[in-house]
This record gives sequence, structure tokens and C-alpha cells, in this order.
Amino acid sequence: MDLLLPVVDDKVIVVGGMSVDTNPKDYLMQYDADKDVWKSLATMPTPRYATFSFLIRDKLYVLGMYSMVYV
Repeated sequence: MDLLLPVVDDKVIVVGGMSVDTNPKDYLMQYDADKDVWKSLATMPTPRYATFSFLIRDKLYVLGMYSMVYV
């Protein structure tokens, strides 16, 4: 598994993910390692996983998406 986790104000940002049923998720969460506390942030407009995320001037960008479609 590859993981890229942006850090903002010493807090890790976790973007999207995949559930047990392989559906992408719209999660946006923040982890404070100093306090060992998770905080839910506003959800993303579209669910996604296998993304690339980065910060430019305090703005978080999330690129890409992997989605399974079964026929």
C-alpha cells in the first residue's frame, strides 16, 4: 500500500479511502499525533481512493481516483 499524507499545522490529513466492499469514500480526516486524536473534516465532493494529495499555499489538492466498476 502506498500512502502520501500531507501535514498541516503538525496534523496529518487523511484523504478518502476504500471500504471493505471496495467502494471509494469521501472521508477527509485530521490526526493529531501529539494528542492521539482523530477529527472528521468536511467531506470531499466526490468519493475517491488511490489519490495523490498535496498542499500549495495552505490549500489542499487531491488528484486522481481509482474506482472499480463491475459488469
